[in-house]
Amino acid sequence: MLLVLLLGLAFDAALIAAIVLYVTSGTSKDGRWVVPVLLVFFAACAAQAHAVRLRRLVASDSARAARCAGAIEPLCLVADMKPPEVIVLRRQPPLSWASVRPFRGTRVYVTQGLVDRASDEELQAVLAHELSHLANRDAVVMTLVAGPPTMVIWACQFLWERLGFRGWCFAVVLLPWLAVSPVPLAICRLFSRQRELTADRGAAMLTGSPSAVASALTRLSGELPSIPLADLRSTGTSDLFHFLPAREYRGTDVRRIWATHPPVKVRLGRLAELEAKLQRS
Repeated sequence: MLLVLLLGLAFDAALIAAIVLYVTSGTSKDGRWVVPVLLVFFAACAAQAHAVRLRRLVASDSARAARCAGAIEPLCLVADMKPPEVIVLRRQPPLSWASVRPFRGTRVYVTQGLVDRASDEELQAVLAHELSHLANRDAVVMTLVAGPPTMVIWACQFLWERLGFRGWCFAVVLLPWLAVSPVPLAICRLFSRQRELTADRGAAMLTGSPSAVASALTRLSGELPSIPLADLRSTGTSDLFHFLPAREYRGTDVRRIWATHPPVKVRLGRLAELEAKLQRS
């Protein structure tokens, strides 16, 4: 994860240097400063729109929130961590992810679909997986490295939703960033599968039950095909942050190269090995 952070920040620094060089190489009458200003403005608008959308999706169901809080507090005692804020969203895809907000603490998001589908042991296993990401600083690294390109993608979606085809007239200023955004995303995805296996192991150690983590993987991945395709597409851009990817590719699918997570069979195999080791000891 340290290597991902260094590579990602190096790429961001090179891009910022290129923008500064582009602006300073012209004259004051060229108006080149408009490009980075619009880039920052649209990205900030997209981030704010995404935050507003998340706030609107927050469920007011106290029973689900209490169930999640009761599941995560014992795990935080074992891990010697401060309990993060758990947010339940009104979404049907069984997804969860952890986020780190600058100067505001950590959050773990879970959807109603996940809470309703998972048993108590499986819910605790999923939350332990997210706690492992927080303990390993994965959420911080992914936010710093994958955050900027993800915000650019959100900005394009924001302009399309607000202005339709005319929005692409404004999105022209985002094209340089959009063209190079696959680079930091690819850096993250190179190591994303290994960090998921590490988080699975951390969840198994926190809960003391690799079988519970395996059960959660089996149940929730089995539920994904029954989710409407439109719902899965709306969450696919954030797969780097999810417990399970919204889109799972078969081993023979060439798109498997771009996958954010290892195949479920691989994750289950690692958990089975860990379960056997714990049983022998």
